[in-house]
Amino acid sequence: MSSDSDEDADTSLLGELSELGSAITPILRRLSGARRAIEFLTDGLAGTGAKALKSRFHRYRTNDLVTEARQVADATGLPVPVIFDKLVRQRRIDELTMDALRHISKHADVQGNETAEAAEDQENIADSWFQTLYDEASIVNEENVREAFMRILAGEIQAPGSFSTRTMRVLGAVNQSTAKRFRRAASVSVQLTPDGKHVLDARIPAINGTLGQNCLSEDGLLYDVLIDMTESGLLHPDYNCQHPYGPLGLPFSAQSPQQHLVQVPFVHQSAKWQLIPKANSKESKPMKVKGAKLTSCGVELLKIVDIEDLPNFTAKLSNHFEQSGYQMSRAQ
Repeated sequence: MSSDSDEDADTSLLGELSELGSAITPILRRLSGARRAIEFLTDGLAGTGAKALKSRFHRYRTNDLVTEARQVADATGLPVPVIFDKLVRQRRIDELTMDALRHISKHADVQGNETAEAAEDQENIADSWFQTLYDEASIVNEENVREAFMRILAGEIQAPGSFSTRTMRVLGAVNQSTAKRFRRAASVSVQLTPDGKHVLDARIPAINGTLGQNCLSEDGLLYDVLIDMTESGLLHPDYNCQHPYGPLGLPFSAQSPQQHLVQVPFVHQSAKWQLIPKANSKESKPMKVKGAKLTSCGVELLKIVDIEDLPNFTAKLSNHFEQSGYQMSRAQ
């Protein structure tokens, strides 16, 4: 590389590091979990100083990992392929961590100081959680799966406990094709949730037939697609199970057998909906929605999926409920 090109690369890199520093600073002040992520995943990358940071990222920019692997191998006696693999994996994690911090800076409120309660939550992110992320994400080549791991790290830093190590292991085994299929599944799914946080049920609804009979084939969810997601740990195997939606009967008290109807909303296409009985609401029963239930891992991954806009499917779902005596209307 010529001196001019070296100078251009250095100038560009300094600009990136300046942007990176301005993004990271408020995050480190507001979210101590971000500091722990940097320390564990990147071996103190943010605390090594601008010169060391510049050197490390310049090495990545010039892809000089082969030379470095040979140098380390000569010094340690370890095989070059082993050293090279470790360097490549660390590079992926470094870049993923920085991307997660950028993501937080763009999509979260990181101004102000961290509360004592929030700080305690941040400290509860176990080292074993970070280790699982490293083990799974550092071997991922598919871009959309890597993006999912980045969002998981960003989400966990902001809200510790959002993603389990089991979910990361499931995601680590998912290929690009299955990831795209799950995005479609998430886009047609319904999620029963009283507050938008706690999910009582999440499933792919069967409309005008059963999933085993390919009732959603026109929507890209053939039976073999569902089987693939089941084998990947995203769906339960019983595609005919059901769960009540709409007004749910809840007891007045633990001692009283009488029940009163409570309208529990559900989420579909990132919007909140409710089922309104068309007949006498006092005599109506909850609508039993059949379909493929998402596993706990699938439910967690719903938080990071970009939902596809599927107005035609929403219209079909609304018509399905209409035929069963319910009006699907937007909830407040």
